[in-house]
Parts: sequence; structure tokens; C-alpha cells
Amino acid sequence: MTTTRIVVAPTELVAAPARPSAPASTAQGDPPLAHRLPTGTDWIAAVLECDPPSAEQLTNAIGAVMDHLDDVVREHPHIVGAPTSIEGPLLATLADVELGGTATLPVTLPREALEEVFRTVATEPRRDRRHNPGLPPEHVDAIVALSCVTVGVMRRLHLDEITVVSETDHPMEASR
Repeated sequence: MTTTRIVVAPTELVAAPARPSAPASTAQGDPPLAHRLPTGTDWIAAVLECDPPSAEQLTNAIGAVMDHLDDVVREHPHIVGAPTSIEGPLLATLADVELGGTATLPVTLPREALEEVFRTVATEPRRDRRHNPGLPPEHVDAIVALSCVTVGVMRRLHLDEITVVSETDHPMEASR
């Protein structure tokens, strides 16, 4: 069984639905059927105005990710519940926070664990969030947006787990 790939970038989310008969990638680096969605971590962070973000802001951020993924699911309904990998500049940090230290990639994380990371980082003010083990100081704000994107992906695709992979293991250019 092939894996659906999700790339989380600052400016966009790239969803590449699995398709066993398709070649691995195109000359431009994107796998066939890649969908570019305008819900990157920078856009999500702009929606999260408070410290900590309000419940309404968090709901809107996650909902935006899910809404954009609806278009992909309509075209490729087989990706719902399919094995999925996720990669991007900050995904290792998300795994580090879940594990409380440096994660060795690839690592498969259960949805319950990522939902708990989301609840923790999204409800803590910045001054408390920075004390989470595995969270480097430069990612104290970005981790909230990244958690919203990851939770939105997992909820919309009905995933029980997701595999965080290194960008160097599965390169796919996310921004042009």
C-alpha cells in the first residue's frame, strides 16, 4: 500500500494522495496529483492573534485546514484513513515535543498523542509553553500553528496515526 504525503510549509500545505500506478515524482519534484493548499503555518499563525489563542481562533484555524482538504478528498476519497506521512521544516519539533526529547525520524505518532500536544501548546501562554521538553525557543510560537495544521489533517483524513518523516528522506519542494 502506498502512502499519502503531506508537506507543511510556511506558505502552503501540499497534499499528494497515494496512487499506486503513478510514478514517484515529476521533473519539478512534486509527486503526481499534488494539491497545493493555501494553509501553511504562516497563514495559520496569522489567524491565532491571542496568547494563548482563543477557542474560536483555534477552531477557525483547524477548520480552514479541514475545509481545504475537503477538495482533495472529493477528488481522491481513497486517502481517508490511508497511511499518511507528514514532513516539513518544523515537523521534527512536533515529534520532539510529543516525545519530550529528540525524535529519530521517521517516527509514527498516534492521533491521541498529537491531540494532547495540541491541547497543551494551544492553551498555554507563550511564557509557559517555552518550558515544554523538546521545544526549542525559536519554535515557541510556530508550534501552535503547526499543531493546528497537523490536527486538522488527522481529523479530516480520519487518521489514527501519522508518520513524521525527514524532508531529506522524502524530498518534495513545498514552496516555489
